[in-house]
Amino acid sequence: TQGEKLSLIQSFLAEHLMRESLDSVTEKAMSRLYRQCSWVQVQHLAEDLNIGRRQLERRFKAFSGLSPIEIKGLSRFQHTARKLMLDALASANDIALTNGYYDQSHFIHDFQRRINATPQQYIEDARTRTHFYNTSRRLAGILRTPDASL
Repeated sequence: TQGEKLSLIQSFLAEHLMRESLDSVTEKAMSRLYRQCSWVQVQHLAEDLNIGRRQLERRFKAFSGLSPIEIKGLSRFQHTARKLMLDALASANDIALTNGYYDQSHFIHDFQRRINATPQQYIEDARTRTHFYNTSRRLAGILRTPDASL
């Protein structure tokens, strides 16, 4: 019957999704790339996980749609942008170098490619708004009381 066919398809898809989401090697690799993006090499990561680099790349693509290099670059960018937002006195160049960019030009080019603005433009604009990395210090928490002044 049609109900049995639908049930069979649903169980097949559910099983397939469970298999895909339980790739512990890929999850471990992604976690490590995110936490240690500034210095971990994809080849060394694959060796540490006892799989080939090409196998790791295929598993990343299947799991996330991105390659390990793309994940590493995105993580490096996120770490750098977060640090810039949290530390107004820090040097953008020093933060970029600490997070694995080769030089200031490399950082600015990557930033413009991802955000379509220079780091300076983005930071000046972002610091005028309240957001996750830049919350008003005068607010007691995420929600302010009706009588709290800004």
